[in-house]
Amino acid sequence: MKDFAFEDKKIKKRQISIRGKKYYIRYDVKTMKAIERYTLSMTPIIKKMESKNVKDMIGVNIDVSRITKRFLDDTLGKHAYDNIFLDRPMDIEEHCKVVQFIFEEIAKNEHTAWSYT
Repeated sequence: MKDFAFEDKKIKKRQISIRGKKYYIRYDVKTMKAIERYTLSMTPIIKKMESKNVKDMIGVNIDVSRITKRFLDDTLGKHAYDNIFLDRPMDIEEHCKVVQFIFEEIAKNEHTAWSYT
């Protein structure tokens, strides 16, 4: 029986710092899935906020917090969300800015921005 074997490739990663703590973004399937899940989950919330038809702001805050937590924990590691937002008031804008920062880091030029593990 034939067996498929992958080439021995190393996973690219990029070091970032948030609130003075170092994290590594791995350029792998899990990270790409986290981006896809975050984008799909946030789309209806953004549309609702843009329509200014938000009656339940507490519910929106909870949804954004939950979606951001999953994204950060999947991308930066377990408990990343808790460490980043420890002692911070609930602020949707801050949540989105942190995610935007990570998206920008992922999008940087692969030749200079990433190292191999």
